[in-house]
Amino acid sequence: MKILYYGVFSHEGWGAEHFINDGFNALGHTTHCIDYRKNRDTVYELYKESPECDVLFLQRGDDFPILILEQFQGVKAFWASELVSRCRDQDRLLKMHYLFNHIFFHTQACITEAVARFNIPIEKCSVLLNGFDPTVYNKVEGIERDIDLLYSGMPTPRRVKIMKQIAAHNKVHVSKAFGEELSHNMNQSKIVLNIHAEDFLDTETRVFETLGSGAFLLTEKLSQDSPFKNMIHYVEFENIKELLWRIEYYLHNDGERVEIVKQGFEEAHKNHTYVKRAEEIIKVFEEKVNG
Repeated sequence: MKILYYGVFSHEGWGAEHFINDGFNALGHTTHCIDYRKNRDTVYELYKESPECDVLFLQRGDDFPILILEQFQGVKAFWASELVSRCRDQDRLLKMHYLFNHIFFHTQACITEAVARFNIPIEKCSVLLNGFDPTVYNKVEGIERDIDLLYSGMPTPRRVKIMKQIAAHNKVHVSKAFGEELSHNMNQSKIVLNIHAEDFLDTETRVFETLGSGAFLLTEKLSQDSPFKNMIHYVEFENIKELLWRIEYYLHNDGERVEIVKQGFEEAHKNHTYVKRAEEIIKVFEEKVNG
């Protein structure tokens, strides 16, 4: 299959677009990638020069030219990869859902909200979970876990408030790293914390990266879309009091922590890599092309 892939590829070798594209290629499909943000002034000209493709796949899509969607004659799919409840950039394209054969959403809650707000046919929607690249996030042998608590994430007001509460009782190593360096930090850590950016349940990319790195994940309650099981693949907390108790407990119960890590690692690598996500996308493409 030939795929015309529009996304944000300006992060050199980094980001979901790169990982999904590698997944498409690993599965034997041909892609022609265009960074619509980097090439805003020439994106239509680049479209006219692009090879003939079976599918147009648009990820994110802020200010993307509608004319391209109207002119492309093959199957068109949109990945609304941000939460519908807080990302307004996607609204314009969701209102024009008739231009797409299929729309992938971040969560089931996003589908429910989008169907209600934009009158999108439910059969046109599905959830596409995050994933991780095992060539970047994986176990690193021989590293001592000398960091008790690790946190990495964008510092939203909600996260800053919670982190201050945690730091009053425990030393937290805050990492600004990403990619292989972040995976290395996770391999050094006994516990990796996950805190939602806002008051919305989510299953962040960090969840998949942490489990893929073979680290112990202690997280706020995840969204209903989470494919992982609490107390088997990771551990949840519902409030600060419970969080502090679980930090203390798992820092002193290595055996239980290691067993949960083992099961989370195996599940992540078996079912939740970006190649697996690419397979899910391709399955939808094939159904639409053949249908």
